[in-house]
Amino acid sequence: LTEIYRGEYTQQAPTLLDLMPQKKKRPGEDEPVDYLIERTLMRPRDVIDFLNRCFEGTSEVSRLTLSDLRFAEVGYSEARMQGILDEWGNSYFGLRATLPLLTKLGSRFTPSQILEDDILEILLDDEGTDCRWLKSLFDELNVKGADGVTSVRNSLISTWYQVGLVGLKDLVSHRTYFSLDRVLNQKSDLQPDANFVTLKMVRSALGITEKGR
Repeated sequence: LTEIYRGEYTQQAPTLLDLMPQKKKRPGEDEPVDYLIERTLMRPRDVIDFLNRCFEGTSEVSRLTLSDLRFAEVGYSEARMQGILDEWGNSYFGLRATLPLLTKLGSRFTPSQILEDDILEILLDDEGTDCRWLKSLFDELNVKGADGVTSVRNSLISTWYQVGLVGLKDLVSHRTYFSLDRVLNQKSDLQPDANFVTLKMVRSALGITEKGR
C-alpha cells in the first residue's frame, strides 16, 4: 500500500481506513471496513487479493468507492470458491454438487430446512454417484432409513463448515464461529434449530443476495 500510494500520502503510509469509502452508509448497510472484514475474515492474503481487485477496477489512486468494493467482490468471491474446491478436492471430490442446495438455503438456514428430497437430489446427481464421499452418504441413507436423513444432513453441514463455506451463529453472544475458531460439536451444534450462515466471501459466487435466499 505504501508503494501504491506513495504519491498520495507523502507523510505516512495509508491505513485501511484511509482507503475505505467515505460515503455515509444507508440504514442496514455494513460500514465499508466491515464489508471488507466480513468477506476476508482479515486473513492477509484475502485482504490483499480483495484490495488488488478493487484497484484493478479503478483508475483513481485515492479512496475506494462502494461501487469499487461491490465490483471487486464478484471476481474475489468466485476465486475464493474455486480455491475452496481446489483445496478440498481430494477429501471432498463432488463438493460442487452440494452447492445448489447451499444456494437454495441462502444466507441463513437451520438444519431442519434440509429435506430428504434435497439430499436425494445431490446423491442421485451424476457427480454424486461418481464420488466416493457422496456415495458413502447414499449408502448410509439406505441403511439407516429415516434416521439416515438426519445423519446425512448433518454430514453435509459439517463438511460445509469444515471447508469454510458456512459458520455457526450463536444467538446469545451474536458471534459467528468458523472452522478456524473451533471444531463443530456433532451433537450440540447440529440441533434441528441451530443457526448457520453462509460466509459472505462466497455468497456472490453462489448467487445469494444479502437479503434473500
